[in-house]
Amino acid sequence: MRSLVSGCVVRSSTQLENSKSEFSVKPSMNLGAVDYTFKLPTSQFALEKGRGNIVQRPPSGPYYLRRMWRQAAKIRGLLDNSRSLMTEKSTRVQWLRNPRTARFSGWEGSMVLMEQSIVATVSSWEFFLRETVRYVLNDSDFVKDLVVRSEMPLVRMAHRFGLRDTLPSDSETLAAEGMVNIGDLVCGSRKIRWQDLRTCNKLLRTLFPDLRLPELSRYWSQLVGLFKARHLIVHRSGVSTKVVDEYDVEDKGQITGPYKVDKLFEVVEAYTPDQIEALLQELLNVAEGVHNRLFSTHQTNLGI
Repeated sequence: MRSLVSGCVVRSSTQLENSKSEFSVKPSMNLGAVDYTFKLPTSQFALEKGRGNIVQRPPSGPYYLRRMWRQAAKIRGLLDNSRSLMTEKSTRVQWLRNPRTARFSGWEGSMVLMEQSIVATVSSWEFFLRETVRYVLNDSDFVKDLVVRSEMPLVRMAHRFGLRDTLPSDSETLAAEGMVNIGDLVCGSRKIRWQDLRTCNKLLRTLFPDLRLPELSRYWSQLVGLFKARHLIVHRSGVSTKVVDEYDVEDKGQITGPYKVDKLFEVVEAYTPDQIEALLQELLNVAEGVHNRLFSTHQTNLGI
């Protein structure tokens, strides 16, 4: 049995049960505002989920998750090329002879592709979560709900992330009336470190107390480590520097130095292409869990 109520498809309980994991690329008919689940407070979300009124379709909703899937396909291609280069001859001798014109291939080229894979993995997450948060905070209905919550999530968010100067004093009222987009203000402020998973978890917990990123992953600590590796690759070129003492070859008792020695790939050497790909998939699972919590659909008047 199917009918249309409030712009949503109403189904029997059996049909709902069979459609919870439905993957359909065709957009559903939209006769009005979509009842996305990010508009449900924690208690109501749990109630509707228990009643079977939540319908999950990962390809539906905003395109941020689908874009992350596409980026993941590119990253897997980089990792495939990295695997093939591992069997080729090293170019380290060429690097030592003339570092100004050397070109990495072989093992070193494989390391470079692995570094770029890690950076691209974190960047795909950054876009996904930032634009997701922008979307929900630009929704005036959602902001109206945040304003009346006893825990005052908007105020807490402003204090926790240094956004008090970014958000005008009457931003809650203006946003609830649709006169200002809080999401644009927050995401354009550069105050939130989207490349830090712990920061991301803290932000989501502020807005959605039932959404805990560590609970969406079996390998949370490894994902946190991957994000730290990305930080070292981007901000330190993936190079670690160690200070060592060297002895004079003529007089072994005399220390010359100390000298700084660079290890070009120490950060990425801790990984293999297979490990990076496994963590990429794990991060996709986390993103899909966030997407399903926020952009599933619900129908509260099914009466089942």
